[in-house]
Amino acid sequence: MLNERPAYKRRILWIALPLLFGMAAASVEQNSKNSEPLELVHADVLRGEERQGEPVRMLEGNVCFRQGQARMCCEQAVHYTRSERVVFLGQVRIDKQELFMAANEIDYLSRLRRYIARGNVTLQDSTRTLTSRRLIYEEDEQIAFARDDVLISDHAESMQLSGDSGEYNRLIGYAKVIGNPVFTRVDTSQTDTLTIHGLGVEMFDFGASVKVVDSVRIHQGDLLASCQELVYSDSLQTIELIGDPRSMHREQVLNGDTIRLHLDGTKIAWIEVGGSARVSSDVDSLDITHLLTGNRVEIFLRDNSVDTVRISGQATSFYYAIDDGVVQGLNRATGDRLILVFAENELDQVVIHSDPGVAEGILYPMDGESIRKVESEMEEISATLRKPRMETLMP
Repeated sequence: MLNERPAYKRRILWIALPLLFGMAAASVEQNSKNSEPLELVHADVLRGEERQGEPVRMLEGNVCFRQGQARMCCEQAVHYTRSERVVFLGQVRIDKQELFMAANEIDYLSRLRRYIARGNVTLQDSTRTLTSRRLIYEEDEQIAFARDDVLISDHAESMQLSGDSGEYNRLIGYAKVIGNPVFTRVDTSQTDTLTIHGLGVEMFDFGASVKVVDSVRIHQGDLLASCQELVYSDSLQTIELIGDPRSMHREQVLNGDTIRLHLDGTKIAWIEVGGSARVSSDVDSLDITHLLTGNRVEIFLRDNSVDTVRISGQATSFYYAIDDGVVQGLNRATGDRLILVFAENELDQVVIHSDPGVAEGILYPMDGESIRKVESEMEEISATLRKPRMETLMP
């Protein structure tokens, strides 16, 4: 009776045992994951020495190691046998299933599954390639941290992220670059390459979306734009400009609460300006400016030129009538919805959709008194227009 344990202690023991076995099993699993032996496959020359009390193997010429499914080759290597560390030197190449790594030097800590690479570093998987001067790759977490001339390229979408430093998580398809970061969608013809600068660039869900923040600058062909935040959606094929969005396409300046660029491949198919939308179009040779205002303006492009413009919600257009290079008058049209059709970069017709009491279209002659009031209204609108902030577009 004296040696019998109280019932509550037996219950604690039986509860604790499964926990202990679970912890032991987890420990065994973790050890088994890291217990793949690091084996020397070949070296032309092998000699041994001791460094700080640790046996070291010095290897030269066609050096190759193997660990599980990984094969590691280089010109020279220093193998610290006790700490299971290998410093690979000269044309280092590491192949493991869908992962490839190359560098001038890679310090491999086998127990931690950590690679520290220096010089002409390349990390490549089935979807992306990362290049830099320095890189740390945590194999178990599948996360890479890179510094100096970082470039992350998507194989399928021709997308690139570049900057001074960055990280890439292969498990969730997340990447981030900082320090002069640039997001680029490369066009093979090089005429429609999209370049976006900011203070921070992030890629989510294996490139499904890209976010650029702070002092954003956009450039593609004849398009220039700026905003505080930009979201690119690969599935929707859109680029949304948020926070003081400003855009300029050739002679046109676009302002509004939001600006959304709709893509067709690498080309911009149409531009959507929402909320207090204002669009101006200069004709420098005649020293005149056309204006469009409304709750929403949609500009459809064909061969990088304006084909059709749709204005909706308190729509107003101010367009000068031009005949043989001479300004004939100013056409002011208002309605619920306006459609402007262009031919060879010149306004061909204006279609007004509205209730009869709301729609209005008046042509003011250039020598009439009434045109002064309309041009004064245009000046007030023009004063609110702002061109894109492009002063820091180029590094």
